[in-house]
Amino acid sequence: QLELARSMSYYASLKLGEPPPVKASPEDLRFFRKYISMDRADKDRLRKIVDLFDQPVAKRAGRGG
Repeated sequence: QLELARSMSYYASLKLGEPPPVKASPEDLRFFRKYISMDRADKDRLRKIVDLFDQPVAKRAGRGG
């Protein structure tokens, strides 16, 4: 019964548009806790840094690309 309740809760959250639960490492959880308490400017800077990793290596190094 408990497993059924968990499944129902999971599927209900999907229907409501909530993201599925994520399994994160303890290190990731510590990072996200820090991130939550950052001010908006720090979050924006961090997002820009992370976005750099989506670019080709040459562009990251400032060599065009």
